[in-house]
Amino acid sequence: MNQVLEIQKERNEEIGVEDLQAVFNDARTTYPQIDYFKTLRFEKANPPIFKLKTRRNKKPHFSHMRFLENKIRNNFEYRGTPIFIDWVKPSK
Repeated sequence: MNQVLEIQKERNEEIGVEDLQAVFNDARTTYPQIDYFKTLRFEKANPPIFKLKTRRNKKPHFSHMRFLENKIRNNFEYRGTPIFIDWVKPSK
């Protein structure tokens, strides 16, 4: 039961802009193939949802999204919680 309560607590935590930006910048430096990623922002908790914008309105490759998800998981506690990274499609 303690583990369930801990996961619930982690799932409801919000990520600060500076903390997320540091992880995002590190990801782009570590893996230059995602240099077309423009911005990443934390949208809401429970479940954690992030919004991603790209340069040239390029749709992100699934492996690049997986890399970014793993970077987020390595830096923030999200055990047992799905993470959603939504690509923000440009409005026409």
